[in-house]
This record gives sequence, structure tokens and C-alpha cells, in this order.
Amino acid sequence: GPRFGFAYNIMSKTVIRGGFGRSYFASNYGGGPFLNVCCSYPVQTRQQDITGTYFPILNSSGAFYSLNQPVPAPPPPVYPSSGILPVSSIPGSLNLEYMPFDDPTSYVDTWNLTVQHQFRPDTALTVAYVGNVGRHLFNQFNPNTPYPEAGNQTANEPFAYEGVTATIAERCKCLPANYNSLEVTLDKRISAGYSILSSYTWSKAMDRETGGFGATDQNIDPFDFKASYGVESNDRADVWTIAHIWNLPYGAGQHFGSSAPKVEQAILGGWVFNGITTIMTGFPIPINWADNGSLNSTFGQRPDIIPGCNPAKSIPAGIWYNPACFEDPALRGPYLFGDYGRNSGQLRGPSWFTADLALGKDFNFKTPLNEDTKLEFRWDNFNAFNNTNRGFPDTNADDTTAGLITSLMANATMRRMQFTLRLLF
Repeated sequence: GPRFGFAYNIMSKTVIRGGFGRSYFASNYGGGPFLNVCCSYPVQTRQQDITGTYFPILNSSGAFYSLNQPVPAPPPPVYPSSGILPVSSIPGSLNLEYMPFDDPTSYVDTWNLTVQHQFRPDTALTVAYVGNVGRHLFNQFNPNTPYPEAGNQTANEPFAYEGVTATIAERCKCLPANYNSLEVTLDKRISAGYSILSSYTWSKAMDRETGGFGATDQNIDPFDFKASYGVESNDRADVWTIAHIWNLPYGAGQHFGSSAPKVEQAILGGWVFNGITTIMTGFPIPINWADNGSLNSTFGQRPDIIPGCNPAKSIPAGIWYNPACFEDPALRGPYLFGDYGRNSGQLRGPSWFTADLALGKDFNFKTPLNEDTKLEFRWDNFNAFNNTNRGFPDTNADDTTAGLITSLMANATMRRMQFTLRLLF
């Protein structure tokens, strides 16, 4: 989409920059081509062979399909004279997929305003405001979810009066999202044997929850999607990273060891210490209530928050939050959705800290044939301080293990080391 940018040198060593851009999604199908491209009935129909997992491999007799006996074509769709598909004739064991005809294109608007100042020839400080907003983002929900009320669940489905008992997967472009951040970067380029790049981001991401896409998800009331607007499940409020390269000052021309014997300089000189350290605040904790029996419906439940009780305080030993601050919404009455809002109170999970450090050196020498040869040595340490990056606690406040953490965070590992020797000739 359209782009706009500018840069203005307001002082000899200070520049202000800004920009705006709109980007449309390359694929407007939402959920990937294996969901909507294949299933935009009647353009294409989907055939499933129950003897195969993802692709039909075996026929009904258990033999492999072959070039001589290919997979049979699916039966052609039959249209009634009215042109209206007989949805009510589809059994409840099958699902319907529906896409609105006025399906808009998803897009994101992004903007930034940046001020950068050069303090020294090798050092600059950058302060930026960065934001974006996404519109018409993909969502999927079941508009035939039973109303939370007394009676038979099937009879409580909104389309029951039409005889439709199937689950309906409505794929709409109906979600908003936004992101705002302050970004501060200190960049010291390589000089005097070292460089440092330090970046800090203070941000807040907000959206209307879809379910299934975040780090964790909170139950959603399908009859009030707007109530799920809140802090995004993957939001990290604070992120700080520092990357460094340091050529250790020992050897010829260095601060230390410049007059040391050549053998000593060859062994102790030329070492490079580098690494990346990352510190981040935890993800928001979305609290659920596992027992949804009082709803008499098929969607999940949230708890009620006890007035005046802060789940981030008076926490029992060994758990992450205080589950006693939550109670069953059934205490207010049946068929009511819990009033604990999405990621309310900014109750957050464990933070993240890791330092990946490396020490290396190149040994240069000549072969007997006077060829330049280099031996590279490297010692890598991942999570060098062996910090335990804990995973999420049990977010069901009515579980006996509510608030208990039993695993590491996804993609987290304890300390790992590797040694590398590489010969270049």
C-alpha cells in the first residue's frame, strides 16, 4: 500500500525521521490455504478418506492408491432449484464453514517518529515512537453456539429453529489490533576494540482475542466479542537486549602484554568475547474457570473476581498467584459469564532472562608449503548463567494445582555449551 517517509537534520548531529505505511496481507484467506482456499464451496469441495491421516493413501480395501487406480473424484455438488444450499439437511456430526460475501482485505497501518543524536563519531542514541493498527483481521467462531440458558443445548442453538444442529465455522475479517511502543537504542560501533548495541522497548499490544493464537488464551463469550478486548496474550511490556563484541586488550599494540614474548602473545592475544543478553517481562496471565457447568453451553468460563482481592498479593508459598481471589460465577446465578476481564490487573507470568556468551580466537600460521592457514576456536555458552525460565502456571483458578508452575517456558533450555574447531586452508 502507500508509503510516506521523511528525514530532517535539525542540528549538525541530530536528525528526526518519520514514516507511515500500509501493508495488505499477501493472503486474504485467513487460516492458510488448507482451510479456506480448499473449502470455498462450491468452487472446490473437500474429500476426506478416513483411512488416511492428512492425505488419502489407502482405499477402502486397505490397498494403496496407484496411478492405475487413482483417488476417486468427489461427488459433484447438487444445487437445489432455489439456489439455496440445504444446510438443515446436514447432520450435526458434520461441520459447516461459512465465509461472508463482503469479505474485506486484512491490512496493517504502521508509523514511527524517531529522533537520533550522535554523541561521538562511534556512538549514537535513538529514541523512537513506533505504532501500528491492524484492521479486518481473521477470526473464526461458531455462531451456532448454544445460548447459556436452561433447557436442552441443541434446542438452545441460535439456528435450531431452521433445523441446523451442526457446528458453523464462520471465518470473518472482524478483529482489530493495535500496538504502541517507546524504543530506545544506544549504538556504539566498533572502536577501541569493543562495540555495544543496547535496545530497550516499552510497549503495549491490544486486541480482541481470537483464541488459539496467543501464548495462552482466556475463554471468550461468543455473544459478546467486544468484551474480550484487552492486553494481547503475547504482550511483553518491557524488553531489553544488549549485544557486545570485545576484543580482549592483550598482545601487540594492546594495553596489556604488548611487550610479552611472542609465544605468550600468540596464546593469550587475539581473543574475542561476544554475546547477547535478553531480559523480558512475562506474558499476561489469563485466568479461566474450568467448571463451565452453570453456563449450560459449549464455550468455556471465566471466574468472578472477589471485590478488593488482588491475586498478585498474599500469594501462598509455591504458587504464582492467589487463586482464593476468584470464585465460581454460579454464585451470582446460573447462565452468567465470569466478570474477570481479559488479562485484568496485568497479572503476569515469569519473566525471561538469558545470556548467550561466546569466547573465540583465530590462530594464524603457515603450512610447510607457505600457505596461509587459520584455525578457529570457539566456546559457546547458551543460557550461560543457567537461569530457569519458568513456564506458565495453571491458569484454571478452580484447579487443585491453580497457580502451580510445572514446566519451563516454551523454547527455554538450561545451560548448554559447545566447542568448535574449524580449519581453513
